[in-house]
Amino acid sequence: MLGGAAPFRLALALASLSHLEAAVVNIEANITQNTLWVSTNTYHVNVPIQVQNGAILTIQPGTVIKGRNEGEFPFTKAGAIYITPGSKIMAEGTKDSPITFTTQEEVTASSRIYRQWGGLFIMGKAPVKGGTFRHSRVPDVSFGG
Repeated sequence: MLGGAAPFRLALALASLSHLEAAVVNIEANITQNTLWVSTNTYHVNVPIQVQNGAILTIQPGTVIKGRNEGEFPFTKAGAIYITPGSKIMAEGTKDSPITFTTQEEVTASSRIYRQWGGLFIMGKAPVKGGTFRHSRVPDVSFGG
């Protein structure tokens, strides 16, 4: 009967793998070459970073990105992602696997406020003429050109 125990142990080991948490990857440097962020990791953006030199940051559906809040306004040390002119971000989530940008802070319904992380900034040279949001709720949004 010892031979029958091995498949049981294998099934138990595989079942325990389904409960693994995503690995945390700390992001603290600029992105200067094409980079892929995968959904099996959670990315902690701890400082302001730039995607630069024409690099492309690709983010898989289901990926979680958490920015760090650092102090008071103007939040110059808060975790933020800046996409510089000539560089790109490719982030296409799905209904079932959205890409989530959020804070590293523990958030409850009563503690949810804006300015909990630095944000995502797409920089360019085009003038801003406004925009239209349909089927979206985007409170406290500001933009500039």
